[in-house]
Amino acid sequence: MKIKSPFLAFCFAAFSLSVTGQVSVLKSLEWGRPATLVRGTDSSVSAPSFKGAQFPFLPESNVPAFVERFRLPEGHRLEGVELSGEKLVPLTDADRILLAGEELPKQLTPKVEVMFENGRPWAMVTMVPFTFEPASGQTMKLSEFRLDILTAPEAASAKNERSYALNSVLASGDWYKIYINETGIYRLTYNDLKNLGINVNGLNPDMIRIFGNGGRMLPEGAGSNRIDDLAENAIKVVTASPGVFAQGDYVLFYGQGTLAWNMNPFSARMEHLKHPYADEACYFVTIGPVAGKRIIAGAEPEGEPNFYSSEFMDYRVHENDNVSLIKSGRKWFGEKLDFYTRTFTIPSFQFTEPVANETALVRYGLAGRSLAGQISFNILVNGEQVASSSLSKIVSDWDYVREVTTTASFVPGSSKLDVQVRFNPVSSTDLGYIDFVSLNVRCRLKFQGGQLAFRDPKTVSAGRITSFTLDSAVEGLEIWDVTDPADVKFIQPLRVGNQYTFKRSTERLVEMIAHDNSGFRQVKLGEKVKNQNLHSTGNYDLIIVAHPDFNADAARLAAAHNNKGEISAIVVPLPEIYNEFSSGIQDITAIRDFMKMLYDRGREAGFPKYLMLFGNASYDVKNRVAGNSIFVPTYQSENSVHQVNSFLTDDYFGLLDDGEGALNAAGLLDIGVGRLPVRNAEQSKVVTDKILHYLGNPASTHGDWRNVIVVPADDENWNTHLNQAEKLINSIDTLDPVYNIDKIYFDAYKKQSTPGGGRYPDVNREIVGRVEKGALLVNYVGHGGEVGWADERVLEISDINAWTNYERMGMFFTATCEFSRFDNPLHTSAGELVFLNPEGGAMSMITTTRLAFASSNSNLNLSFADTLFDASSHEIPRLGDVLKYTKNTNGNSPNTRHLTLFGDPSMRLPIPQHRVYTTSITDAVTGKPADTLFANSLVTVSGEVRRVDGTLMDGFTGVLYVKVFDKPSKVKTLGQHPESFVVEFKVQKNIVYQGKATVKDGRFTFTFPVPRDIDYSIGNGKISYYATNGFEDAHGYSADFKIGGSVAQQQTDLTGPEIRLFLNDTNFINGGITSENPKLIAYLFDESGINTVGNGIGHDIVATIDGDSYDGIVLNDYYVSDLDSYQSGVINYQYFNLPDGDHTLTLKAWDVFNNSGQTSINFTVKRKIILAVDEVVAYPNPSGADVWFRFGHNQFDGKFDVELNVYSSSGMLVRTIGPERVISEGYTAGNIHWDGRNNDGSPARAGLYLCRLMIRDRNGYTSGNTVKVVMVR
Repeated sequence: MKIKSPFLAFCFAAFSLSVTGQVSVLKSLEWGRPATLVRGTDSSVSAPSFKGAQFPFLPESNVPAFVERFRLPEGHRLEGVELSGEKLVPLTDADRILLAGEELPKQLTPKVEVMFENGRPWAMVTMVPFTFEPASGQTMKLSEFRLDILTAPEAASAKNERSYALNSVLASGDWYKIYINETGIYRLTYNDLKNLGINVNGLNPDMIRIFGNGGRMLPEGAGSNRIDDLAENAIKVVTASPGVFAQGDYVLFYGQGTLAWNMNPFSARMEHLKHPYADEACYFVTIGPVAGKRIIAGAEPEGEPNFYSSEFMDYRVHENDNVSLIKSGRKWFGEKLDFYTRTFTIPSFQFTEPVANETALVRYGLAGRSLAGQISFNILVNGEQVASSSLSKIVSDWDYVREVTTTASFVPGSSKLDVQVRFNPVSSTDLGYIDFVSLNVRCRLKFQGGQLAFRDPKTVSAGRITSFTLDSAVEGLEIWDVTDPADVKFIQPLRVGNQYTFKRSTERLVEMIAHDNSGFRQVKLGEKVKNQNLHSTGNYDLIIVAHPDFNADAARLAAAHNNKGEISAIVVPLPEIYNEFSSGIQDITAIRDFMKMLYDRGREAGFPKYLMLFGNASYDVKNRVAGNSIFVPTYQSENSVHQVNSFLTDDYFGLLDDGEGALNAAGLLDIGVGRLPVRNAEQSKVVTDKILHYLGNPASTHGDWRNVIVVPADDENWNTHLNQAEKLINSIDTLDPVYNIDKIYFDAYKKQSTPGGGRYPDVNREIVGRVEKGALLVNYVGHGGEVGWADERVLEISDINAWTNYERMGMFFTATCEFSRFDNPLHTSAGELVFLNPEGGAMSMITTTRLAFASSNSNLNLSFADTLFDASSHEIPRLGDVLKYTKNTNGNSPNTRHLTLFGDPSMRLPIPQHRVYTTSITDAVTGKPADTLFANSLVTVSGEVRRVDGTLMDGFTGVLYVKVFDKPSKVKTLGQHPESFVVEFKVQKNIVYQGKATVKDGRFTFTFPVPRDIDYSIGNGKISYYATNGFEDAHGYSADFKIGGSVAQQQTDLTGPEIRLFLNDTNFINGGITSENPKLIAYLFDESGINTVGNGIGHDIVATIDGDSYDGIVLNDYYVSDLDSYQSGVINYQYFNLPDGDHTLTLKAWDVFNNSGQTSINFTVKRKIILAVDEVVAYPNPSGADVWFRFGHNQFDGKFDVELNVYSSSGMLVRTIGPERVISEGYTAGNIHWDGRNNDGSPARAGLYLCRLMIRDRNGYTSGNTVKVVMVR
C-alpha cells in the first residue's frame, strides 16, 4: 500500500505531476526500552522510544517521532512524499500505559518541510510512527517502511537574484542624524541645521537632502523586500527667498516612527506593531552634492471613481512595556492587576466625530496567572462592558501565565472613550497583566486643524478608484499621499465650499495626511556620522560584528587570523550595520541582512563562513531594567511566557537562504555563529588574549590533556543521564578510540548528607581537579542552572573562579539547562564565568541558555560528537561548522535553537593533527616480541610519529607522553536515590605506567616495568600517546595487546620510594605559609619504578591532610615519570579552598614490588596574606624607548591590579599606566610595559626617572616599590 501524504498533496497541488526525481530510503525503527524524558529539574516521565527517536512535541506531548533530513537534488522542487512497505507491530502493555491520554494519528502521515543549507535543498521529514489498524481495531506502531520523496526540476526563472548597492550613500559627504518618536510631518529649522554642525552660511536650499527608511521593524524572513541602504526622502523646503536658506526657513518631511499600523488583509482592521528594539526612528541629513528629492504632485488615476468615502478609520493604542514576566522573549507587559488592584483605567482616547451607529473594534492582549481556577477579564468602554475573556488555571510549571489576544466590537456613544480593564481573580495570589488595548473607530473625514492622518480600509479592492471627501477644509490646506513614506506626493484636490475632493487608486491601502502649516512635530538632533561603506565589503571567511567598546580587541583577533593566513577576517562595527541596514536604529535583523548581502554576493565562492558577535546581550533591549547593559543583541522568541518554548538564539543571524528566519527563526544554518559574551573592557581583553593564545598554538599549551575527554553524568531520573553518557562515549569510541575518557558518574561516588542537602564531595573534587589538569572536552550530561551543575552542587561558581588551567583549556559542551544564560544583565551565569575566567576555564563552549529536555540534548550531543570526532575526515572541523552540523541535523525546536557557541567560530579544538603508531612491543630482557604484558616484567615499546597519510615524520624531534592502561575494569553505581538504580559500567583508568620519552627523527623507544598490582586476568590494555616538538603535535593509541598474568622474578628491591615534598615551588620551607590554594609538588624516586596501577588495596599514591584518610586524594594519574626514565618522576596537584590554620600533608607511595615510602610536610594556610612586594626589576635599563617591569611578591600565582607611575627626577608625574590586571607565575609577576612616552604621547626626555609600581591584591591589600630607570635618546 502506498500512502501519499494528504498534507503534501494539498501543499503541492499547484505543481506539475511530472516527476523526474526521487529520493528513496528504507528505514527500520528499532523499538526498545522506554525513554526517560527530563526537563530542567522536573521529575522524569517515560515514553515509548526507538533508536534515534526524537520528541519534537514536548512539553505538550510525549509522543516520539521519526525526524530525519534528506538531501534533495539541486534545482528541484518538492512534489510529494509517498510511504510504502509499512510493517506494523502491536503496542506493548507498557506502551499503552505510557501513551494513555495522548492523541495518536489515525494514519501514518509523513510531513515534509523543505529547507535550504547554503542554497542546497533538504527535506526535513517528521512522522509519528503510530497508526490505527481497522482489521485488528488496535493502534499499532511502525517498525519498517519505505519513503519516496518525489521532486521535479525547478523553473530557472524561479531563482531569486538580488542586487545590492555597490556603495553606501554614507561613503562620502557630511551626514548628520536626527531622531523622531512618532509618525507625522516634521519641521527641520534653520537653527536645527546650524546646531547639527552644518554650515548654513550661503546654504543653497536645493541641496538639502534627507535620507532614511523610517522606524518600522525590519521583516524577519531573509530576502524579504526591503530598502537597500538608505532611501532619499522627498521633502518640502520652505524659504522666504528663492535660492536662499535663511533664519525662519525650514524643511518639512514625513517621518515614520517605530509604532507601525498595518491592515489585516482578512478582517480589514488596523493592527499595530510596536518596534521591539527601538523607540525612536532615525533620519540622516546631508547637503548635496546634487539637488535633493522634493515632494511633487502625484498623478491622479484615470477614469471615474467607483467608490466614495467621506470617512476614515482612526486608531489608538495603549501599550506599555513595564515587565518581562520570565526574563525571556521579546514581549513585555504593562500594568499589573491582582486581588487588591482589579481595575486599570486607560487614559482617555479622543476621536473626531465617530460615525453614528458604526461599529468600532477593541483589540486587546492580556495575560493571567492562577493556580486556583479560571480567571477572567472584562473590557469596559465608558462604563459599559463590551468584551470579556477567560483564562484557565495553570496546570504545568512551564506556563508562567496564560495569554489571550482577541477582538470585540461595540458602538461608541461619544468622541471620548474611556477604556477600563477589569480583572476577576479567584484567589488572593492570582495575577493579571495588560499587554495592549487598541481601538479602531470609524470617524468622519473632517479636518480639525494641525495634522490629520487618515486611511480607509473599506476602499481597498481590485480595480477600485475611490473619491475621497475631506470636510472642514481651510485655505492653504495641503494633503500628502504618504503611502510610500520615502516618495511622498502632493494630492491636488478639488475644493467645493469647505470640502476637498480627490481621487486615489485604492487597490491597496492608501495612507494620507493633511496639514494646515501648523502643528508640525519637532525632531531631536543627533550626532555627525563618520563616512562608512559596508556595502563595499568584499569576501571574508570571518565577520566580526563588534560593539564599539570592543573594537580594539576585535581588531587584534582579525589581525591574528589574517596574519596566520588560514582565515580571512574583518571587523564590522555594530553602529555602522545599523546605519546602513536599519536606518540608524537598533534592529537585530540589520545584522542578519548585512550577512545576507555578503552571503548572496559570495555564496558561490564559499563566503562568508563564520560570524562572531563581540559583546554580550540582554533580554532587555531598550534599557528598561536598572543596571542593564546590552552590546550586541540576540534574537528573542515571540513566546515570552513559556519556560521551555521561550528561547534566545544567535542562529537567526546565520539563517541566510531566502525565507529563513521568519516563523520563530526557522531554517537551516548557512554559516557558523559564535559569541564572545563580554560586558567590559577587562573581559574583552581576557577573552581576546585567550583566543590569541590558543590560535598561536604555543608549546606551553601542548600536553597529553589533549587526549582527555571528561564526561560527568548526573544521577536520578532512572539513570537517564548515565545512559546518555554511555551512548555518547560509545559513539566517540567508535569514531576514534584515541581519546582517554574519564567517566565521572555521580552515583558511583558516595553521597553525603548535609544541612543544605545531598553533596558529592568526591565528584566535585574529580571535576575541579580534572579541569585544572586539562581536558580537550568536558561534556556534562545532567541537571544544571545559572549557578552550577546538579542539585548536589558538584560544580559551583567558587570552583569555576578558582581554575588556573590557562595552558590547558579545552571546550565545554553542556547538555543541561540554562548553565550559560548570557542575556541576564544583572547576573553573570556560571557558564559565562567558565569562559570569562582570566586564568583558565574554557577556550570555547557549546552550551545551553534556557530550560531544555534531556532527550533533545542527548540527540544534539550525539550529532556534536559525530562531526567533531570523525577521524575518517582527516581534517579537524572548525567550531562554527561543528555547531552548524549539530543544529541542522536536529530540526528547529527551541531546544535546538538555544544551544550557543561561546568562542571564535573559525577556530578548531586543539586536537593533535598527526598520529603516533606502535611498531613493536618487546620483552626488555629477552628482546622477544611480547603480545602480553605480564606483572613483574620489563617491557620496551617502540613507535613512530606519522602524518595523516601514514608517512613517517622524519623531521619530528620532541617529547612523547605515554600512558599505559590496564584492561578495563567494572564499576557499579550505588543506587543512592529512589530514581537511581544500581548499574555496572566499564572504565579504563588504572595506569600501569605514565612517563615521557624522547622522539628523534620521528621514532621513539621507552622501557617500563609492569607492576605486581595489575589485574591478573587477561584482557586488552591500552597505550595512549601524545607527542610534541613545540610546534606540531600528534596522538595515537595501541590496544592490540593483552595484559595480565605474571612472571616469576626475584625481588632484590626491599625499600620504598624516596619522596621530597614542596608547596608552590622548591623554595618552600617546612612549616611555611601559603594561601588556601597551594600547589603540591612531589619528587619521587625508586630503582624499580613507581606503582600507579591502583589495583592493590592501599597501594595507591595518596595524599592526606591532617591524617584524614577519608578525604585522601589518589594521585596515581598525577604522577609522570621523568624523561626517558621509569625510576623517577614528579607529581603536581592543585589544592583548592583549604581552611585557615596549621596543617600537615602526608604523601604515601609504593614501588612496583609494593614497597612503600611516606613523607610529610607542615604548612600554615592564611587566606588573607598581607601583600609584600620584593624588588622591582626594569629591563632594559638604560633604555631608549620601551621598558618592561617585573616584581616579586609573597602570593603564589596571585592576581593583582597594578598601576605604574613614572616621575621625572624633579618629582613631576609624567606618565600613569593602568591599573592593569596581572597574573603572576609563581612568586614573580609582570610584564608591565612603559613605551617611554609621557601622558601627552611625546617621548620622555633623556634622564633619570623614578618608576613606582602600586600593587593591589584580591583581598584589597596594597604595596609598592620603586625602581630607577635611565632613559637615553
